[in-house]
Amino acid sequence: MPTVTYADDLAQPQFFLSDVARAAQMNPNTLKTWINRGLIVMQNGDREAAGFGTRRLFSLRRIYQAAITARLVDLGIGADAAARAALRFTDLAGDMADGSEDFHWGGEEPDVSSLRVPGELFSSGTTYLVISRSPHEPDATIELVAVADQTIREEARYAAVLLNLNEIVETVRISLGLPVQSQAA
Repeated sequence: MPTVTYADDLAQPQFFLSDVARAAQMNPNTLKTWINRGLIVMQNGDREAAGFGTRRLFSLRRIYQAAITARLVDLGIGADAAARAALRFTDLAGDMADGSEDFHWGGEEPDVSSLRVPGELFSSGTTYLVISRSPHEPDATIELVAVADQTIREEARYAAVLLNLNEIVETVRISLGLPVQSQAA
């Protein structure tokens, strides 16, 4: 059987559903259910089946979303909330290394090196997905933070889930035969 080589590209549609399920370490039927329920939504970079006899093709971003969603569900988060939290990492831009989404603090431009590209880890430190709920707030908050020195920010003290995304990304990449990206501390 020939070896398949994948492009190291977040947006290229190149993975079949079986590849996604294997890399995300989940049951293919569960993945199909999540897609049919609209939890894992085909985005730019994914390709729906064009008709009878064709297959969907998924991007690396969608594999990351499925893997993060599966891990959060394993930790007791509902599938809907887990998929939304995973989408925050895979498809939404604007996260800063400190967890904020505001690009202008006190009128000053932030250090561009602290910006995170959707679907990529922060350039330094460990990237965590933090789902927390303060006793003073009715809704949970979702944030992505980079931690370089193994300390967690004060805002995460009420964390219900603290998920190391570096480990998930590494597991997916190894499963697909892609190079593992080293993170500077």
